[in-house]
Amino acid sequence: MVLNCVRAKHEVVSGKKAAEGLKYSRPVGHALNFEGTEYFILKLWEKPNDTFYVSRNQTHPGSYTVFSKRIEEGSSFRFQNPVGRGSVLDDLKTHLELVFSLSRTRVYLSLFPCQD
Repeated sequence: MVLNCVRAKHEVVSGKKAAEGLKYSRPVGHALNFEGTEYFILKLWEKPNDTFYVSRNQTHPGSYTVFSKRIEEGSSFRFQNPVGRGSVLDDLKTHLELVFSLSRTRVYLSLFPCQD
């Protein structure tokens, strides 16, 4: 897998959704978006050996799927093993809410890159 060197790093936090945004937020990982790609590579500190991929759904704008596997097929790739879903909420436009299916864990991926 060859990725471009230009990337944007996004903070991933846990917290409680409130009318004014996220309350009690604390960092739980990060997501990388490499220039020229349309998905995020998600790393959660609680699962340091696992990599997740967050991809926008083609049929439903504003909704995303979290996958646990990326398959290389020559010069292209595809994702497998959906493990969660995500969406941009009407009342929280700054983050993408990700919900993992099995554990029902909710984390929030910032839509704005952080400064490293």
